[in-house]
Amino acid sequence: MVLGSPSPPQSSKYHPLPSPPPGAAIYTTEHGYLTVTYDRKAPAIARSLSLDFYEGKDPATAYALITPYLPPDAKDSGMKVIGSKYQDRIYKGSHGLVLVDCYSPNPARECDRMEIAASRTNL
Repeated sequence: MVLGSPSPPQSSKYHPLPSPPPGAAIYTTEHGYLTVTYDRKAPAIARSLSLDFYEGKDPATAYALITPYLPPDAKDSGMKVIGSKYQDRIYKGSHGLVLVDCYSPNPARECDRMEIAASRTNL
């Protein structure tokens, strides 16, 4: 659930605002800051999303919290990769693949930031 308007909320000394890329808007949510990057063409279509949590979440909770922002027909393919700083999961939908990434110093235990982006390739 998005609680704020598309203008940056006040940052705090404990959790400063993320730096949005050009053409992005920051929304306040119950669990963190949602940054949306739009395509430059009208009508505006979200190209990528990131959710910076106020506090780290365990991966199961983090993926559950990001699921509402996925396309409605996206299904977890069961494919995942865990690296030293990220955890990737691939979702399949009618318009192709969607990559959902968890980032943190220990992504097997905690997610500090989640990102959603459409894949340029199909499996």
